[in-house]
Amino acid sequence: MSRGLLKDLDFLYNLHSRGIRLGLENTFKLMEYLGNPHEKIKAIHIAGTNGKGSTASMIAKILEGTGKKVGLYTSPHLISFNERIRINGKAIGDEEIQKYIQQNREHFINNQVTFFEATTGMAFDYFLKQKVDIAVVETGLGGRLDSTNVLNPTLSIITEISYDHMHILGNTIEKIAMEKAGIIKEQTPILVADQGAAQLKAVKSVAKKMHAPIYFTNNNNLTIKELSKNSCCFEYSGSKYALNQGGSYQASNAITAIEAIKILFKEVDQKDIERGLRAWFWPGRMQEMEKNIYYDVSHNLSGIQILSQDIINSFKRKPIGILSLKKDKPTQEIINCLKKNFEKIILFCPKGKGLLEDEELKKSQYFSDLEQYEKIITCLQAAHRAREYKNQPIVIFGSHYIAEDVFTHFNFYFDNFEI
Repeated sequence: MSRGLLKDLDFLYNLHSRGIRLGLENTFKLMEYLGNPHEKIKAIHIAGTNGKGSTASMIAKILEGTGKKVGLYTSPHLISFNERIRINGKAIGDEEIQKYIQQNREHFINNQVTFFEATTGMAFDYFLKQKVDIAVVETGLGGRLDSTNVLNPTLSIITEISYDHMHILGNTIEKIAMEKAGIIKEQTPILVADQGAAQLKAVKSVAKKMHAPIYFTNNNNLTIKELSKNSCCFEYSGSKYALNQGGSYQASNAITAIEAIKILFKEVDQKDIERGLRAWFWPGRMQEMEKNIYYDVSHNLSGIQILSQDIINSFKRKPIGILSLKKDKPTQEIINCLKKNFEKIILFCPKGKGLLEDEELKKSQYFSDLEQYEKIITCLQAAHRAREYKNQPIVIFGSHYIAEDVFTHFNFYFDNFEI
Protein backbone atom coordinates (compact mmCIF):
# COMPACT_ATOMS: atom_id res chain seq x y z
CA MET A 1 0.00 0.00 0.00
CA SER A 2 1.46 3.35 -1.05
CA ARG A 3 2.13 6.17 1.38
CA GLY A 4 -0.36 8.33 -0.53
CA LEU A 5 -3.14 5.77 -0.15
CA LEU A 6 -2.40 5.37 3.55
CA LYS A 7 -2.69 9.13 3.99
CA ASP A 8 -6.00 9.27 2.12
CA LEU A 9 -7.43 6.29 4.01
CA ASP A 10 -6.34 7.86 7.30
CA PHE A 11 -8.35 10.92 6.33
CA LEU A 12 -11.36 8.73 5.53
CA TYR A 13 -11.07 6.72 8.75
CA ASN A 14 -10.81 9.95 10.74
CA LEU A 15 -14.35 10.73 9.61
CA HIS A 16 -15.35 8.05 12.14
CA SER A 17 -14.88 10.78 14.75
CA ARG A 18 -18.13 12.30 13.47
CA GLY A 19 -19.93 9.19 14.69
CA ILE A 20 -22.91 7.46 13.13
CA ARG A 21 -25.49 9.82 11.64
CA LEU A 22 -29.00 8.39 11.57
CA GLY A 23 -30.84 10.07 8.74
CA LEU A 24 -30.59 10.57 5.01
CA GLU A 25 -30.47 14.34 4.53
CA ASN A 26 -26.69 14.53 4.44
CA THR A 27 -26.41 11.46 2.21
CA PHE A 28 -28.85 12.93 -0.31
CA LYS A 29 -26.79 16.14 -0.27
CA LEU A 30 -23.63 14.13 -0.95
CA MET A 31 -25.32 12.16 -3.73
CA GLU A 32 -26.44 15.38 -5.41
CA TYR A 33 -22.86 16.67 -5.23
CA LEU A 34 -21.66 13.39 -6.85
CA GLY A 35 -24.23 13.60 -9.65
CA ASN A 36 -26.87 11.36 -8.05
CA PRO A 37 -25.26 7.99 -8.88
CA HIS A 38 -27.81 6.21 -6.67
CA GLU A 39 -30.54 7.13 -9.16
CA LYS A 40 -28.62 5.73 -12.14
CA ILE A 41 -27.70 2.22 -10.99
CA LYS A 42 -29.98 -0.80 -10.85
CA ALA A 43 -29.75 -2.27 -7.36
CA ILE A 44 -30.82 -4.96 -4.91
CA HIS A 45 -30.93 -3.63 -1.34
CA ILE A 46 -30.48 -5.95 1.66
CA ALA A 47 -31.15 -5.34 5.36
CA GLY A 48 -31.31 -7.71 8.32
CA THR A 49 -29.35 -8.69 11.39
CA ASN A 50 -27.69 -11.92 10.28
CA GLY A 51 -26.79 -13.15 6.81
CA LYS A 52 -26.82 -9.86 4.88
CA GLY A 53 -23.27 -10.17 3.56
CA SER A 54 -23.48 -13.87 2.75
CA THR A 55 -26.82 -13.45 0.95
CA ALA A 56 -25.56 -10.43 -0.98
CA SER A 57 -22.38 -12.20 -2.05
CA MET A 58 -24.31 -15.33 -3.10
CA ILE A 59 -26.61 -13.28 -5.32
CA ALA A 60 -23.59 -11.51 -6.81
CA LYS A 61 -21.73 -14.77 -7.44
CA ILE A 62 -24.71 -16.38 -9.19
CA LEU A 63 -25.25 -13.36 -11.45
CA GLU A 64 -21.54 -13.01 -12.16
CA GLY A 65 -21.56 -16.58 -13.47
CA THR A 66 -24.21 -15.64 -16.05
CA GLY A 67 -21.99 -12.97 -17.59
CA LYS A 68 -23.41 -9.94 -15.80
CA LYS A 69 -21.23 -7.17 -14.40
CA VAL A 70 -22.18 -7.11 -10.72
CA GLY A 71 -21.27 -4.56 -8.06
CA LEU A 72 -21.20 -5.66 -4.43
CA TYR A 73 -21.13 -3.28 -1.45
CA THR A 74 -20.73 -4.81 2.02
CA SER A 75 -19.37 -3.81 5.41
CA PRO A 76 -17.33 -3.94 7.49
CA HIS A 77 -14.18 -5.22 5.81
CA LEU A 78 -12.00 -7.98 7.23
CA ILE A 79 -8.47 -7.04 6.13
CA SER A 80 -8.52 -4.18 3.61
CA PHE A 81 -10.91 -1.28 3.07
CA ASN A 82 -10.99 -2.24 -0.64
CA GLU A 83 -13.04 -5.37 0.18
CA ARG A 84 -16.16 -3.28 0.81
CA ILE A 85 -16.60 -2.39 -2.86
CA ARG A 86 -16.31 -5.11 -5.52
CA ILE A 87 -17.18 -5.79 -9.12
CA ASN A 88 -17.41 -9.45 -10.10
CA GLY A 89 -15.51 -10.37 -6.94
CA LYS A 90 -12.59 -8.00 -7.56
CA ALA A 91 -12.12 -5.23 -5.02
CA ILE A 92 -11.92 -1.56 -5.97
CA GLY A 93 -8.37 -0.51 -6.81
CA ASP A 94 -6.17 1.76 -4.72
CA GLU A 95 -6.11 4.37 -7.48
CA GLU A 96 -9.90 4.65 -7.59
CA ILE A 97 -10.05 5.06 -3.80
CA GLN A 98 -7.42 7.81 -3.82
CA LYS A 99 -9.01 9.66 -6.72
CA TYR A 100 -12.43 9.66 -5.05
CA ILE A 101 -11.12 10.87 -1.69
CA GLN A 102 -8.92 13.58 -3.17
CA GLN A 103 -11.63 14.91 -5.50
CA ASN A 104 -14.24 15.10 -2.75
CA ARG A 105 -12.13 15.85 0.31
CA GLU A 106 -13.22 19.48 0.65
CA HIS A 107 -16.88 18.55 0.43
CA PHE A 108 -16.43 15.96 3.18
CA ILE A 109 -14.73 18.53 5.41
CA ASN A 110 -17.19 21.35 4.80
CA ASN A 111 -20.37 19.28 5.04
CA GLN A 112 -19.65 17.08 8.06
CA VAL A 113 -19.78 13.91 5.95
CA THR A 114 -19.36 10.75 8.05
CA PHE A 115 -17.19 7.75 7.22
CA PHE A 116 -20.09 5.56 6.12
CA GLU A 117 -21.73 8.33 4.09
CA ALA A 118 -18.45 8.94 2.25
CA THR A 119 -17.89 5.22 1.67
CA THR A 120 -21.44 4.71 0.39
CA GLY A 121 -20.92 7.59 -2.02
CA MET A 122 -17.69 5.97 -3.19
CA ALA A 123 -19.45 2.67 -3.89
CA PHE A 124 -22.33 4.17 -5.86
CA ASP A 125 -20.04 6.50 -7.80
CA TYR A 126 -17.71 3.61 -8.68
CA PHE A 127 -20.52 1.31 -9.76
CA LEU A 128 -21.96 4.00 -12.02
CA LYS A 129 -18.61 4.82 -13.63
CA GLN A 130 -17.89 1.12 -14.16
CA LYS A 131 -21.35 0.64 -15.71
CA VAL A 132 -22.39 -2.35 -13.64
CA ASP A 133 -25.49 -4.23 -14.76
CA ILE A 134 -26.67 -4.41 -11.17
CA ALA A 135 -25.36 -3.55 -7.70
CA VAL A 136 -26.08 -5.69 -4.64
CA VAL A 137 -25.99 -3.38 -1.61
CA GLU A 138 -25.95 -4.32 2.07
CA THR A 139 -27.11 -1.83 4.69
CA GLY A 140 -24.57 -0.78 7.30
CA LEU A 141 -26.80 -0.49 10.37
CA GLY A 142 -30.55 -0.80 10.54
CA GLY A 143 -32.30 0.20 7.35
CA ARG A 144 -34.70 3.13 7.54
CA LEU A 145 -32.02 5.69 8.42
CA ASP A 146 -29.03 3.92 6.90
CA SER A 147 -27.09 5.86 4.25
CA THR A 148 -27.67 3.16 1.66
CA ASN A 149 -31.42 3.77 1.92
CA VAL A 150 -31.24 6.59 -0.62
CA LEU A 151 -31.47 3.82 -3.21
CA ASN A 152 -34.58 3.05 -5.21
CA PRO A 153 -33.90 -0.65 -5.74
CA THR A 154 -35.59 -3.13 -8.05
CA LEU A 155 -35.83 -5.56 -5.12
CA SER A 156 -35.46 -5.19 -1.36
CA ILE A 157 -34.49 -8.14 0.84
CA ILE A 158 -34.72 -8.61 4.58
CA THR A 159 -32.71 -11.46 6.08
CA GLU A 160 -33.01 -12.80 9.62
CA ILE A 161 -33.83 -10.13 12.18
CA SER A 162 -32.63 -10.61 15.76
CA TYR A 163 -31.43 -8.48 18.67
CA ASP A 164 -28.45 -6.30 17.79
CA HIS A 165 -27.50 -2.60 18.12
CA MET A 166 -30.42 -2.20 20.50
CA HIS A 167 -29.09 1.12 21.81
CA ILE A 168 -29.75 2.53 18.33
CA LEU A 169 -32.48 0.38 16.75
CA GLY A 170 -34.73 -0.23 19.76
CA ASN A 171 -35.01 -2.65 22.64
CA THR A 172 -37.77 -4.88 21.27
CA ILE A 173 -37.71 -7.20 18.28
CA GLU A 174 -40.71 -5.33 16.82
CA LYS A 175 -38.88 -1.98 16.92
CA ILE A 176 -35.77 -3.51 15.35
CA ALA A 177 -37.87 -5.15 12.62
CA MET A 178 -39.59 -1.85 11.84
CA GLU A 179 -36.20 -0.18 11.40
CA LYS A 180 -35.05 -2.94 9.04
CA ALA A 181 -38.34 -2.76 7.14
CA GLY A 182 -37.62 0.91 6.49
CA ILE A 183 -35.83 -0.13 3.28
CA ILE A 184 -39.17 -1.13 1.72
CA LYS A 185 -40.07 1.25 -1.13
CA GLU A 186 -43.40 2.13 -2.69
CA GLN A 187 -44.62 -0.67 -5.00
CA THR A 188 -41.16 -2.29 -5.00
CA PRO A 189 -41.06 -6.06 -4.34
CA ILE A 190 -39.71 -7.17 -0.98
CA LEU A 191 -38.32 -10.64 -0.22
CA VAL A 192 -38.32 -11.70 3.44
CA ALA A 193 -36.37 -14.62 4.90
CA ASP A 194 -38.33 -17.08 7.04
CA GLN A 195 -38.27 -15.94 10.68
CA GLY A 196 -40.25 -15.22 13.83
CA ALA A 197 -43.90 -14.16 13.87
CA ALA A 198 -43.20 -10.77 15.48
CA GLN A 199 -40.62 -9.86 12.84
CA LEU A 200 -42.89 -10.99 9.99
CA LYS A 201 -45.84 -9.05 11.36
CA ALA A 202 -43.80 -5.84 11.48
CA VAL A 203 -42.42 -6.28 7.97
CA LYS A 204 -45.83 -7.17 6.53
CA SER A 205 -47.36 -4.04 8.02
CA VAL A 206 -44.78 -1.82 6.32
CA ALA A 207 -45.09 -3.70 3.01
CA LYS A 208 -48.86 -3.22 3.08
CA LYS A 209 -48.51 0.49 3.77
CA MET A 210 -46.05 0.83 0.87
CA HIS A 211 -48.17 -1.32 -1.50
CA ALA A 212 -45.09 -3.48 -1.99
CA PRO A 213 -45.49 -7.02 -3.38
CA ILE A 214 -44.09 -9.33 -0.70
CA TYR A 215 -42.39 -12.71 -1.09
CA PHE A 216 -41.18 -15.14 1.56
CA THR A 217 -38.73 -17.98 1.81
CA ASN A 218 -40.01 -21.10 3.57
CA ASN A 219 -37.63 -23.11 5.71
CA ASN A 220 -40.16 -25.96 5.68
CA ASN A 221 -39.09 -26.51 2.06
CA LEU A 222 -35.43 -26.65 3.09
CA THR A 223 -33.75 -29.91 4.06
CA ILE A 224 -30.06 -30.10 4.91
CA LYS A 225 -28.84 -33.38 3.46
CA GLU A 226 -25.24 -33.26 4.56
CA LEU A 227 -23.40 -30.84 6.83
CA SER A 228 -19.68 -31.13 7.35
CA LYS A 229 -17.01 -28.82 8.69
CA ASN A 230 -16.35 -27.46 5.20
CA SER A 231 -19.52 -28.00 3.18
CA CYS A 232 -23.29 -27.87 3.26
CA CYS A 233 -25.51 -29.85 0.88
CA PHE A 234 -29.23 -29.15 0.93
CA GLU A 235 -32.47 -29.61 -0.95
CA TYR A 236 -34.92 -26.77 -1.49
CA SER A 237 -38.27 -27.05 -3.22
CA GLY A 238 -37.21 -30.27 -4.93
CA SER A 239 -33.79 -29.09 -6.19
CA LYS A 240 -30.37 -30.00 -4.78
CA TYR A 241 -27.60 -27.51 -4.01
CA ALA A 242 -24.10 -27.60 -2.53
CA LEU A 243 -22.00 -24.96 -0.76
CA ASN A 244 -18.27 -25.44 -0.32
CA GLN A 245 -18.44 -23.82 3.10
CA GLY A 246 -19.73 -25.09 6.44
CA GLY A 247 -22.50 -23.57 8.54
CA SER A 248 -26.15 -24.67 8.45
CA TYR A 249 -27.18 -21.00 8.49
CA GLN A 250 -25.69 -20.59 5.02
CA ALA A 251 -28.41 -22.85 3.60
CA SER A 252 -31.02 -20.33 4.80
CA ASN A 253 -29.03 -17.50 3.25
CA ALA A 254 -28.75 -19.49 0.02
CA ILE A 255 -32.49 -20.00 -0.35
CA THR A 256 -32.98 -16.26 0.07
CA ALA A 257 -30.46 -15.71 -2.73
CA ILE A 258 -32.21 -18.36 -4.86
CA GLU A 259 -35.61 -16.70 -4.44
CA ALA A 260 -34.15 -13.27 -5.22
CA ILE A 261 -32.76 -14.57 -8.51
CA LYS A 262 -36.10 -16.19 -9.39
CA ILE A 263 -38.02 -12.98 -8.70
CA LEU A 264 -35.77 -10.63 -10.72
CA PHE A 265 -33.96 -12.77 -13.28
CA LYS A 266 -36.28 -15.22 -14.98
CA GLU A 267 -33.61 -15.89 -17.59
CA VAL A 268 -31.19 -17.38 -15.03
CA ASP A 269 -31.74 -21.13 -15.07
CA GLN A 270 -31.36 -23.78 -12.39
CA LYS A 271 -27.88 -24.82 -13.52
CA ASP A 272 -26.66 -21.22 -13.26
CA ILE A 273 -27.90 -21.03 -9.67
CA GLU A 274 -26.35 -24.37 -8.69
CA ARG A 275 -23.03 -23.45 -10.32
CA GLY A 276 -22.95 -20.02 -8.68
CA LEU A 277 -23.55 -21.42 -5.21
CA ARG A 278 -20.85 -24.07 -5.66
CA ALA A 279 -18.39 -21.34 -6.67
CA TRP A 280 -19.30 -19.09 -3.73
CA PHE A 281 -16.92 -18.42 -0.83
CA TRP A 282 -17.24 -15.77 1.88
CA PRO A 283 -14.34 -15.34 4.33
CA GLY A 284 -14.88 -15.21 8.07
CA ARG A 285 -17.90 -17.49 8.10
CA MET A 286 -17.23 -20.94 9.54
CA GLN A 287 -13.83 -20.65 7.88
CA GLU A 288 -11.28 -23.32 8.66
CA MET A 289 -7.99 -21.52 9.35
CA GLU A 290 -6.09 -24.66 10.31
CA LYS A 291 -7.22 -28.21 10.89
CA ASN A 292 -10.11 -28.05 13.38
CA ILE A 293 -9.59 -24.34 14.08
CA TYR A 294 -12.31 -22.02 12.75
CA TYR A 295 -13.03 -18.31 12.53
CA ASP A 296 -16.56 -16.91 12.36
CA VAL A 297 -17.75 -13.33 12.76
CA SER A 298 -20.92 -14.35 14.65
CA HIS A 299 -21.41 -11.77 17.38
CA ASN A 300 -25.04 -11.82 18.50
CA LEU A 301 -27.11 -14.44 20.31
CA SER A 302 -28.70 -16.05 17.25
CA GLY A 303 -25.42 -16.26 15.34
CA ILE A 304 -23.45 -17.68 18.28
CA GLN A 305 -26.14 -20.27 19.02
CA ILE A 306 -26.18 -21.59 15.44
CA LEU A 307 -22.38 -21.52 15.13
CA SER A 308 -21.82 -23.46 18.33
CA GLN A 309 -24.50 -26.04 17.51
CA ASP A 310 -23.01 -26.62 14.04
CA ILE A 311 -19.60 -27.22 15.60
CA ILE A 312 -21.08 -29.58 18.21
CA ASN A 313 -23.04 -31.48 15.55
CA SER A 314 -19.94 -31.85 13.36
CA PHE A 315 -17.52 -32.90 16.11
CA LYS A 316 -19.92 -34.45 18.63
CA ARG A 317 -18.13 -32.40 21.22
CA LYS A 318 -18.32 -28.88 22.66
CA PRO A 319 -15.65 -26.55 21.24
CA ILE A 320 -13.15 -24.36 23.00
CA GLY A 321 -13.97 -20.76 22.15
CA ILE A 322 -11.73 -17.74 21.68
CA LEU A 323 -14.08 -14.80 22.00
CA SER A 324 -13.96 -11.08 21.23
CA LEU A 325 -17.04 -8.94 21.70
CA LYS A 326 -17.80 -5.26 21.29
CA LYS A 327 -18.58 -3.35 24.46
CA ASP A 328 -22.32 -3.22 23.80
CA LYS A 329 -22.75 -6.93 23.03
CA PRO A 330 -22.58 -8.99 26.26
CA THR A 331 -26.04 -9.92 27.50
CA GLN A 332 -27.09 -12.54 30.01
CA GLU A 333 -28.55 -14.58 27.15
CA ILE A 334 -25.18 -14.61 25.39
CA ILE A 335 -23.44 -15.58 28.63
CA ASN A 336 -25.91 -18.45 29.12
CA CYS A 337 -25.24 -19.62 25.55
CA LEU A 338 -21.49 -19.55 26.11
CA LYS A 339 -21.82 -21.56 29.33
CA LYS A 340 -24.04 -24.14 27.65
CA ASN A 341 -22.33 -24.64 24.30
CA PHE A 342 -18.59 -24.21 24.95
CA GLU A 343 -16.31 -26.34 27.05
CA LYS A 344 -14.10 -23.33 27.75
CA ILE A 345 -14.04 -19.67 26.74
CA ILE A 346 -10.82 -17.66 26.41
CA LEU A 347 -11.11 -13.92 25.86
CA PHE A 348 -9.15 -12.18 23.12
CA CYS A 349 -8.97 -8.50 24.15
CA PRO A 350 -6.71 -6.55 21.77
CA LYS A 351 -6.29 -2.93 22.79
CA GLY A 352 -7.77 -0.03 20.89
CA LYS A 353 -10.44 -1.83 18.84
CA GLY A 354 -13.52 -0.97 20.85
CA LEU A 355 -13.75 -4.52 22.17
CA LEU A 356 -14.17 -5.75 25.71
CA GLU A 357 -11.25 -4.54 27.81
CA ASP A 358 -10.40 -4.72 31.50
CA GLU A 359 -12.87 -2.10 32.73
CA GLU A 360 -15.81 -3.71 30.93
CA LEU A 361 -14.75 -7.19 32.03
CA LYS A 362 -14.82 -6.20 35.68
CA LYS A 363 -18.52 -5.41 35.39
CA SER A 364 -19.36 -9.09 34.83
CA GLN A 365 -18.39 -11.89 37.19
CA TYR A 366 -18.54 -14.34 34.30
CA PHE A 367 -16.14 -12.44 32.04
CA SER A 368 -13.82 -11.31 34.80
CA ASP A 369 -13.19 -14.96 35.78
CA LEU A 370 -12.09 -15.99 32.27
CA GLU A 371 -8.54 -16.16 30.95
CA GLN A 372 -7.90 -13.09 28.81
CA TYR A 373 -5.03 -12.15 26.52
CA GLU A 374 -4.15 -9.29 24.20
CA LYS A 375 -2.55 -11.42 21.45
CA ILE A 376 -4.19 -14.12 19.35
CA ILE A 377 -1.15 -16.40 19.59
CA THR A 378 -1.41 -16.40 23.39
CA CYS A 379 -5.12 -17.22 23.17
CA LEU A 380 -4.41 -20.11 20.82
CA GLN A 381 -1.68 -21.43 23.09
CA ALA A 382 -4.14 -21.39 26.00
CA ALA A 383 -6.77 -23.12 23.85
CA HIS A 384 -4.34 -25.86 22.84
CA ARG A 385 -3.47 -26.42 26.49
CA ALA A 386 -7.15 -26.74 27.32
CA ARG A 387 -7.82 -29.40 24.68
CA GLU A 388 -8.71 -32.78 26.13
CA TYR A 389 -7.83 -34.49 22.86
CA LYS A 390 -5.78 -33.39 19.85
CA ASN A 391 -8.62 -32.77 17.40
CA GLN A 392 -11.00 -30.98 19.73
CA PRO A 393 -12.41 -28.02 17.78
CA ILE A 394 -11.35 -24.46 18.52
CA VAL A 395 -13.49 -21.61 17.23
CA ILE A 396 -12.45 -17.94 17.18
CA PHE A 397 -15.53 -15.73 17.01
CA GLY A 398 -17.39 -12.63 18.08
CA SER A 399 -16.19 -9.75 15.89
CA HIS A 400 -15.17 -8.60 12.41
CA TYR A 401 -12.58 -6.40 14.05
CA ILE A 402 -10.16 -9.20 14.93
CA ALA A 403 -10.06 -10.56 11.38
CA GLU A 404 -6.71 -9.02 10.52
CA ASP A 405 -5.12 -10.48 13.67
CA VAL A 406 -6.55 -13.92 12.86
CA PHE A 407 -5.76 -13.93 9.15
CA THR A 408 -2.24 -12.60 9.70
CA HIS A 409 -1.52 -15.29 12.30
CA PHE A 410 -2.67 -18.06 9.95
CA ASN A 411 -1.05 -16.48 6.86
CA PHE A 412 -4.36 -16.19 5.05
CA TYR A 413 -4.51 -13.50 2.40
CA PHE A 414 -6.97 -12.63 -0.32
CA ASP A 415 -5.47 -12.81 -3.81
CA ASN A 416 -5.71 -9.10 -4.62
CA PHE A 417 -8.76 -9.15 -2.32
CA GLU A 418 -10.66 -11.10 -4.98
CA ILE A 419 -13.27 -13.70 -4.05
